[in-house]
Amino acid sequence: MFALAALAAFSGLHADAGPVLDKVRTQHMLSCGLNRDLLEYSKADGHGNRAQFDADLCTAVAVAVLGPHAKVSLTALPDEPGSLEALRKGDVVLVPTASPDFGNTVTSGLGFGSPILFDAQSFIVPKNLHISTLAGVSGHRICFLDQTGVSDNLHDFVASRPGFDYRPFPFQEQGEMEAAFVTNNCQAMTSDVTSLANMRVTFRRLADNYEIVPETFAPDPLAPCYPGNDKEWALIVEWTLQALLHAEANGITKANVDSKLKSEQYQVQRLLGLTKGFASKLKLSDDWAFNVIQAVGNYGEIYDRDLGMNSPLKIPRGPNELSTHGGLLYPLPLRIDPN
Repeated sequence: MFALAALAAFSGLHADAGPVLDKVRTQHMLSCGLNRDLLEYSKADGHGNRAQFDADLCTAVAVAVLGPHAKVSLTALPDEPGSLEALRKGDVVLVPTASPDFGNTVTSGLGFGSPILFDAQSFIVPKNLHISTLAGVSGHRICFLDQTGVSDNLHDFVASRPGFDYRPFPFQEQGEMEAAFVTNNCQAMTSDVTSLANMRVTFRRLADNYEIVPETFAPDPLAPCYPGNDKEWALIVEWTLQALLHAEANGITKANVDSKLKSEQYQVQRLLGLTKGFASKLKLSDDWAFNVIQAVGNYGEIYDRDLGMNSPLKIPRGPNELSTHGGLLYPLPLRIDPN
């Protein structure tokens, strides 16, 4: 699975002093790049703006390293290439969500952790068409941005489905595409789910007339990205985000984290700093994860308020549920060899 594969790259490491950790602690601040993915500016990928989700992940890492009163410098960047370039130049030390695709992982010289958000492509359609499956889009005119990853994925989707009645309506500009969609010149529009959800918000009073098809294709996961030459920093970022998953898996929330200090579960005791010295290999304080949860809550809380039903985007958890609830996310074992 994704998480185990990512962590395998970190095996055998020890927490020698790393340049990023030293930089963050010297500056008393974490510099973070927020990938806004504004399609009207760039066609670099099909994701949508997730700046608030990214900001919460940045805060989590900052608190893990600097404590409860951590300061975070957030730099809004227009697209993924710009975010990764800022990371390469040292303007930021973390981009919380970026695509760990072939090009980025092979050519960027940067490091990627385990996927923390699973995006994928789908369609947005008028509710009155009652389309609930990908097959239901067959026979309807489909708007999309041409010469992009989205159009490539759509081509492959159609090619893999013999009998699908494909009626393409390509565009070069997002604004023109959205105008065609809301005036019913096409009955479906395709992009990644995060992008479709952001588009729907811009429809304002018309937003409730549209829904995103629950089925998806062309999975497009997002993972934290950081300088590729600092293994210690990679581990700190990885385990901070793992702590958010562990908190949700163990029912630990921002509201009840204090009461969980009485837990008799070993994993909870390790997570919340009751097992002294457990976090020393990361050069973090024993209460690092306690402070993180107290600051931002668990993964589910972050998702719900930034992307989910408590946010304007209203994206169902879907694959971003824990594996125990049918999703793709699960925390790696929080244990250490006593020897």
